Amino acid sequence: MRNRLYGHVFGMVPLVSLLMATAVSCTRGADDPEDRAVEHAEVRSTELESAGSQTDSTTALLPGVEPGAKLDRSQLVRLLGDRVPAAAGEPCLVLGQVCDTPSFAPTTACGGFSDTCDSSGTQNGLMVNFRCLSVNGQATCTGVVEDPTIVSRTCSRVTSGTSCGARTCSTPFCLSFPSECAQQTTQVQNCLSAGVCSSGGCTGQVTTQQAVGTCQRNTEGAVCLSSAGGPCVLAVCSNQECFCTESCFGANPRC
Repeated sequence: MRNRLYGHVFGMVPLVSLLMATAVSCTRGADDPEDRAVEHAEVRSTELESAGSQTDSTTALLPGVEPGAKLDRSQLVRLLGDRVPAAAGEPCLVLGQVCDTPSFAPTTACGGFSDTCDSSGTQNGLMVNFRCLSVNGQATCTGVVEDPTIVSRTCSRVTSGTSCGARTCSTPFCLSFPSECAQQTTQVQNCLSAGVCSSGGCTGQVTTQQAVGTCQRNTEGAVCLSSAGGPCVLAVCSNQECFCTESCFGANPRC
């Protein structure tokens, strides 16, 4: 009996080894449809979590508050700041009716400005409605986010007096030489100063010219124009002056 049992055990060893090899082969199979489905599901789940983290909602401002939930005074202050309506939290007359004007609760900062001086932008947010609801058995004007849909509104900022247009300077260049034979002149550059924002534009920028060096050239012996001493056929520069080297006096055939 014991020999037969050992025989069965040893006979099952190849079978067990074959099953283990098959399992390893299945685990390593990169093209298994079931594995691909699991992988895709994990990737999709990660994408949805990433997208959800970027979505504006009341949850980001008021953790644990669901759309449609009643908002107490502290929650309204967090959403609206000093724009909480005076009627909020006060007794009202008819349950279910609107008791004050809806207020915009921003969920993003004012942005989208075209430049430093642009004062008009946009921001996203939610609408907080005010209805007469029963709170602790009393009709009370209560804030509630009835529609969680994100809306976009225009917003503004104060830019007047803000510095704008950083100081910039052109490439240096040479001023005109004072004469034909002059060998030196001033090198300058034009600079535009910074300005200040006013009425949505950058104003007060002033252009100035400043010396940054000198420009040199060699004019010795260069032909120049001169009328000194009468009609001159040929004049050349010497020591930065134009001198006539050939005139029309006498029997000059070139005159």
